[in-house]
Amino acid sequence: MPQLGALGAVAHATTHTTLAPTVIAGGSKPNVIPGLAEVTLDIRVLPGTRPADVEALLAEALGDLAEDVEVVGDRFGEPSLSPTDTHLFRVIEEAVARHAGGAPLLPTLGTGGTDGRFYRRRGIPAYGFGLLTSGWDPGTWRGLFHGNDERVDVASLGLTTAALHDVVTTFLG
Repeated sequence: MPQLGALGAVAHATTHTTLAPTVIAGGSKPNVIPGLAEVTLDIRVLPGTRPADVEALLAEALGDLAEDVEVVGDRFGEPSLSPTDTHLFRVIEEAVARHAGGAPLLPTLGTGGTDGRFYRRRGIPAYGFGLLTSGWDPGTWRGLFHGNDERVDVASLGLTTAALHDVVTTFLG
C-alpha cells in the first residue's frame, strides 16, 4: 500500500490476519542437527474470524511441510470490539474535536494487544486515543511505537492529557 506511506504496514495489519514467528527453539548443541524444533506464533485475527479460517491459513503457509508439523495450543485470542454508539464514545468524540481543531474521531482496530479485551469480555466498552500535533504524522508515530527509539513530543502528550481530562470530568460529571 505505497499510497499510504508509513501507515501502509499498519493498514495491512488492521485488515488481515497476521502470523508472526516470535520464538524459535531447536537443539542444544552447535554440532548436532536437532530432531525437533518449535516455533511460537503470535496470531492476530480480525473480529469474526473463525478457528477454521486460521487453520486454513496455517495449512497454506506450511504447504508441503504440513504433514510433518504438529500444531498445538490455542490458534488465537478471541478478538473484541467496543461499540461506537455509547455515551462514553460520544464524550471522547467531543473532547477530541475540541482539542484537535474539530477533527473527527476515526474508530480503528488496534494491531497490538491491550488490556481492553478483559473489560470487553465482561461487557464493558474500552477505548483508547491519543492526539498528535501537526509535526507528528501517524505513520511516523506508529514507526516509533514500541521500538528502540519510542517517543512522542511533549505538545502531543499535552493535547492528549487535556482531552483525557475533559473525557473523565465530562463522563463522571
